[in-house]
Amino acid sequence: MNRADFNENQSKDFRVLASVVTWNHAQCIEACVNSLLNQNYGPLSIVVHDNASQDGTREVLKKFSGQIIIRFGEINTGFCGGHNSVIASTQSEMVLLVNPDVVLPPDYIEKAVARMEVDPQVGTVCGLLLQGEPVQPDCTVDGAGLLMSRSRHPILRFHCAPLSTVTPASREVFGCDGALPLFRRKMIDEISVNGEFFDSMFFAHKEDHDIAWRAQIFGWKTVFEARCVAVHPRHFKPGNLSLRRKIAPEMKYHAVKNDLLLLLKNEDGINLLKDFFYIVPRQVAIFGYVLLFERTSLKAYSFVLKNLRKILKKRKIIQQRRKATPWQVRQKFLLTG
Repeated sequence: MNRADFNENQSKDFRVLASVVTWNHAQCIEACVNSLLNQNYGPLSIVVHDNASQDGTREVLKKFSGQIIIRFGEINTGFCGGHNSVIASTQSEMVLLVNPDVVLPPDYIEKAVARMEVDPQVGTVCGLLLQGEPVQPDCTVDGAGLLMSRSRHPILRFHCAPLSTVTPASREVFGCDGALPLFRRKMIDEISVNGEFFDSMFFAHKEDHDIAWRAQIFGWKTVFEARCVAVHPRHFKPGNLSLRRKIAPEMKYHAVKNDLLLLLKNEDGINLLKDFFYIVPRQVAIFGYVLLFERTSLKAYSFVLKNLRKILKKRKIIQQRRKATPWQVRQKFLLTG
């Protein structure tokens, strides 16, 4: 099918959907979309949902009219709301989420789909994300999947390691960073709660950690495929407090809020007791930092208290439908390297 013939209804017939949610990404969205249009894999449906950008993003997207599906939102519904909307309006067998600052080589989707097809229990495939082009001598790794620490702090594998010093091997990991995950639609449908894949309470930030944890509870595998390589020049470095101070207060608020949501929705009593002296001190430290240096994020705690009943209802649904035991999930916590 010619890309010029795309429309919203025809997108339901494609096996793979690439969903891009953008907000004020005029400087990078064109390179991202071009890299999707140049994929070897086909047929491929490309949907870009713009969250009311005001920086010229919409003008850039109009260049691709007739080649991709473009949806202009009237308000900013965040990463979660944008992707939920695209996923709910399509029926593809697989969904690739693509951050607007990601650039994919032509064979990325082809290789990711091939890995997904190896094992029906694989619900998510992630690849090697690099800060720059691999030919650059100073190229560093952005991530190679997620691990989960005993304190429940998600860790990007090999983050900021010089590419010349590491050779990440294909393997199972705890989860996938939200910049470029390939999801199986069957998993999306199974782990959705109240019709939502991404929890809209998260809005943005750490929603990928929530999906990773929930997928493990429901017994799905996440695998890192080393043959899949893409560029993602991440601007925020996890754990870097000096950079954190430069981030907009609203995003820092979401980060604190969502850390609490992760625990309240997904943690089970047995594993909480086993890792109590890792989890609780970290939460106390976060609260202390917020109280002393980031008081604008204090509203995260009032949000959780105000919405506690809704949060616990979601938790109940997840726990009632879980397929993996706490011990099986714990084995995924203990994955290292």
